[in-house]
Amino acid sequence: MVSAGHVAGLTMDIEALPASAMRPYIAFLHELRAAMPKGSILAVTAPAEDENWPLAALGAAADKVIFMAYDQHWEGGSPGPIAGQYWFVQQVQIARRAIPGDKLAVALGKEDDQHHLIKGLSEALLGFASSGKSVVLCLDEAQAMPIETLEALRLLTNLE
Repeated sequence: MVSAGHVAGLTMDIEALPASAMRPYIAFLHELRAAMPKGSILAVTAPAEDENWPLAALGAAADKVIFMAYDQHWEGGSPGPIAGQYWFVQQVQIARRAIPGDKLAVALGKEDDQHHLIKGLSEALLGFASSGKSVVLCLDEAQAMPIETLEALRLLTNLE
């Protein structure tokens, strides 16, 4: 489908990949990228706070790395926010050191505390801006977000 020109690229969203499969997965991504048409984009997802996922190698293999900066606390884990502000900023900083800024996309989880989400996102965006990086914000399931959250995200485009 990509080679026929019907789509702009592929996103590889593979979760719970065992550490033993990571090296073959990275090799597969390099082969896949080489086989894709010029101008198409290969994006991969990578979880935060998982040392088994080599962020720099993923950044070298793909055009975009969608860094899943959520799941600090999840359904089967310890109680707490989906992504606390300090944790979120810390994880994004780790990703920024490993992945070139033009390849990094930060994915956000659904957060009940809009203030902390916006504050953490604002700090991360200011960090990108101070290092001369551009940011593209992609919203998944935007139709499920409250209008107030969408408006707050819109206002972030006015960061100075």
